[in-house]
Amino acid sequence: MTAFAIVYGLLMIGIGFMVKKYPDTISGYSTLPTQEKEKVDINGLSSMIKTSMIITGCITSSLYLIFNYFNQSLLCILALILPFLISALIMINLAPLHGFNANKKLHIFIPNILIPTFIIGFTFNLIQTNNPTITTISDRKS
Repeated sequence: MTAFAIVYGLLMIGIGFMVKKYPDTISGYSTLPTQEKEKVDINGLSSMIKTSMIITGCITSSLYLIFNYFNQSLLCILALILPFLISALIMINLAPLHGFNANKKLHIFIPNILIPTFIIGFTFNLIQTNNPTITTISDRKS
């Protein structure tokens, strides 16, 4: 699992560099009409996504390795998921600053509700499933 965390982090970093070099890989940008593409600061947008993905990859791998060293399996799972979701939330909110989806408020509103709800629900679910219920059975009559 440690190798997976390292490969996952390196994949995030690689995707960050790929997005900067090939900005048409940004979801929705390649399908925009030419007049809409001119409104988007693609250099700023791709730089923001690159930086976010590199930071996410580094944080994910390092947190996993730290938690794995201290035998914290629950935190290891969270280290693989939460940095990516938080990074996605940040990128969704920063994209309109570069002219991307600036007029589509619903596309920003829905992730701002769904991603934190998922993070909270997933975290509490993991915490609850890691705390087993202790049941005592006895044949003593009260």
